[in-house]
Amino acid sequence: GKLNQALNQLDELLLEQQDNDELWALKAEVYSELLEHDLAILYYQKALEVCDPDNRAYYQVEVAHEQIMKNDAEAAGRTLKMCLRSYPDYEPAYTSLFVLANANDEVQGALAYFKRLTDKNPYNKLAWYSMGLCYKQLDLHEESVHCFDLVLTIDEDFYEVYMDLANAYMAMEWWGKALEALKIARKSYNDPTQILYLRAECYFHQERYNKSLFCFRKVAHYLPDHAEAWFGIGLCLHELGHSKEGLAHLNHALSLDSESFDMRLGKANMLKEMGEFGEAENVYIRLSESHPDHWELFFDQSDLYVRMDDFSLAASSLMESLKIEPNSAEILYRLAAIQWRRGLKEDAASALNQALLID
Repeated sequence: GKLNQALNQLDELLLEQQDNDELWALKAEVYSELLEHDLAILYYQKALEVCDPDNRAYYQVEVAHEQIMKNDAEAAGRTLKMCLRSYPDYEPAYTSLFVLANANDEVQGALAYFKRLTDKNPYNKLAWYSMGLCYKQLDLHEESVHCFDLVLTIDEDFYEVYMDLANAYMAMEWWGKALEALKIARKSYNDPTQILYLRAECYFHQERYNKSLFCFRKVAHYLPDHAEAWFGIGLCLHELGHSKEGLAHLNHALSLDSESFDMRLGKANMLKEMGEFGEAENVYIRLSESHPDHWELFFDQSDLYVRMDDFSLAASSLMESLKIEPNSAEILYRLAAIQWRRGLKEDAASALNQALLID
């Protein structure tokens, strides 16, 4: 941590070793630690002047990182693209360019750039992979799967892609295909608990609750503070008919992450399905005070009031949902049904017609 002394030592060494790129790079790292990013860039450029060609791409990406640190995204983008022109197989440059674009809401522009690279070289697997990441970020999951499939067509041993492929399949609710991809991802992915957790989610959505429970329990065994795993255990036990035990596990999950909206909403829904309407209503009300912008909260709350035969409150809850998500056919269809049950046939017909226009 004695950075000034480190600089003094480096200056002495550099008097006799001007052609040592590692010393220039180390000096750049020290200035980066000192938040002197212009000086860090200067000394990385000194390293570039004397380094072997094999190291040039590395130093160019380091220059880009310093430009990012000084909030010069435009310069960083130019540096990374310059690197890729000379070194089209240097993976860190692709990763950095995608991360930079994502951080600056310029994913569309990055997508167009990566597409130009694939037009130039259809066998550029890294460009196809980066395109897939861009499509996934834009919620265009079918397009991302297409890109990932092309990567594997070019290089079937590119195991890194299988994790992204699994996530894309999960976003599309293709649980079986996601499980197949996760099985192959295990060959290279260095976090087996993450794969176990994703497998548990897939099994849960397939209603294979025993398999899901087994995976969630293994995650909780390896990572006792993994709140989502305990939450998953609780949901599985509830689905398997052990609701009280499930609720205890869900409460344990909330003790690990008391602010989680999804877990608090899950508790309200579980209490509702257990017939504990008063407790469920209290949780919904507290959630609505802290998270007034979540339409699904009011949507689920409306179901509670239907079960309580209070259709007026059910309709009011749905109206709150519509304020947040006015173009949701799902909300409007439910509102139509509830207004019909209330005898408000004109209101029901109006909601139904609006829903049909949307979907």
